[in-house]
Amino acid sequence: MNLLSDKFEQPKAEIPERVLDENDPRALDLFKPYQGEKVEFGLVGVPYDGAVKGRKGAREGPDAVRESLRFNSTYDYDHDVDVREVSVADFGNVVIPEGNVKEVHRAVGEAMKEIMGNCRVPMILGGDHSLTYAHVKAFCEVNTGSVGIITLDSHHDVREYEGDDVSSGTPFRRILEEIEGSPVSGKNVVQIGLHGFLNSSNQREYVMSKEMMIITAEIVRDMGMESVMRGALMQAGEGTDAIFLSVDMDSVDQSAAPGVSAPSPGGLSANEFLEGLYYAGNDVKVKGMDLVEVAPNLDPSGNTARLAATGLISFLGGKVKSGG
Repeated sequence: MNLLSDKFEQPKAEIPERVLDENDPRALDLFKPYQGEKVEFGLVGVPYDGAVKGRKGAREGPDAVRESLRFNSTYDYDHDVDVREVSVADFGNVVIPEGNVKEVHRAVGEAMKEIMGNCRVPMILGGDHSLTYAHVKAFCEVNTGSVGIITLDSHHDVREYEGDDVSSGTPFRRILEEIEGSPVSGKNVVQIGLHGFLNSSNQREYVMSKEMMIITAEIVRDMGMESVMRGALMQAGEGTDAIFLSVDMDSVDQSAAPGVSAPSPGGLSANEFLEGLYYAGNDVKVKGMDLVEVAPNLDPSGNTARLAATGLISFLGGKVKSGG
């Protein structure tokens, strides 16, 4: 495997040997190891869950999602799009250094900038949701100008913290308060999928004070995901130069995605989730994404990783369909 630098290592995923069938290519066939040429879409794993306060296991997520790609073809029947000709590569996994969470985030951010210099649209597999701070910070440094964010999540992830005590519940507060130059404004942050007894009223007051747009899972059910995502893209894209999509698998109802740190009833359906990623991919301003909190040890069935892999390909399908 041709690695960019010593910041990356070969995935440990158990990828089965297979002969390419030109009449029935699989999603797994797309993600060949990076060979040194710039590509349109780049896959990279960040196997770290040291910021999770509860159930761990997301560090195994990147390889589990890679392994699940063998279940997907390259053709999307619903939207009549085939991604078989797309320019894509797998850059491997980021080497996670010793240190506290913030030190890990600094190292991950430097690795992400290297990836973003070698592909047009990075597709990042976590890892826990704390990593989104590092991903977005690097994204903002590479994509100069203002940046909007859309999240699929059951939680606000704006918890208060002191010093180095950051967690998977703090990334969006850190994004709004710590990134130099304030490239992200709260009015361009849209959170989709909030529901139930999972967040505090204080956290809601914080996001309201930042003028963030909140779209609950109930609103998604009432309006449909296509309509919701179109509105979210307008809000996140208003006056911005690029949009970053952050996808937490705990946004999905626990019946379809039990293998996450904090599963809950009442979340998005699997279909709503897949439609959300497809329609986000449709927008040319969406120039990067991460997909986090797949913990395969918490779901022996493999269903959570398989849904995540399908979501990844759905996003890619949206990009190819729109030419974006």
